Amino acid sequence: MSFDGFLTHALVKELGAHLIGGKVAKIYQPFEQELQLVVRSQRQNFRLLVSIHPQYYRLHLTDERPSNPEHAPMFCMLLRKHLEQAVLLDIQQVENDRILELHFTGRDELGDSQVYRLIIELMGRHSNVILVNGQDRIIDCLKHVPMALNSYRLLQPGADYRRPPQDEHQVNLFKLSQAERTELAEHLASATSPEQVQARIQGLGRLASQSFLAQVQEGASWDKLLADFCQTVDAGGAYFLEADKPDLYDAFACCRWPMDSP
Repeated sequence: MSFDGFLTHALVKELGAHLIGGKVAKIYQPFEQELQLVVRSQRQNFRLLVSIHPQYYRLHLTDERPSNPEHAPMFCMLLRKHLEQAVLLDIQQVENDRILELHFTGRDELGDSQVYRLIIELMGRHSNVILVNGQDRIIDCLKHVPMALNSYRLLQPGADYRRPPQDEHQVNLFKLSQAERTELAEHLASATSPEQVQARIQGLGRLASQSFLAQVQEGASWDKLLADFCQTVDAGGAYFLEADKPDLYDAFACCRWPMDSP
């Protein structure tokens, strides 16, 4: 399964329908790279799993309840301090990337109203979970990254949050006008490899790129293919390639996965 920007787009819509307006009841950190937020919404509890495993990074609802350490890790304690009893206002995707922002409103230890963003960056070995205050300052993050390891941005408490750099040569399909999509289709007409397609479309995984090329080779037009793809993802589906079968399909529900799914 390809966890790309388009799956993230569909996931945001599906999770939002379940969680927005809910209140954070409990927060757990059963493993070093995994968090679980229990959100009370629509008169039931939803358990949101966030994993920043370098290979199996993911975000989804789960029914699994792994045992937790006797003493909660420091990051878990900090999240509890700021986010327990906070209300989830919105879930947003950054462009068409694998970056999600959960917007909360809550109260600090003095009882004053505060806004927070829990930023989830699902980017392979660079995945991270970052809690940011209303001034875009990092309160803390699951993985600290000093300037010695990343000269572009500092990921440590007290630093100003800066988003990862984006490839200026890629476009977000969901923001293109008809004319811009037609122009992109003309550029893609000469593409012969998945890498060439991915280099032009932001958030597109290799499986979807292979599917696009297979469809085009069978006579589909790039313009219609891109339009249909966005429409299907916006409707809540996601495209995957099934073995060597070139057909695209959207029969996968991306909101609730088993714990061991990558």
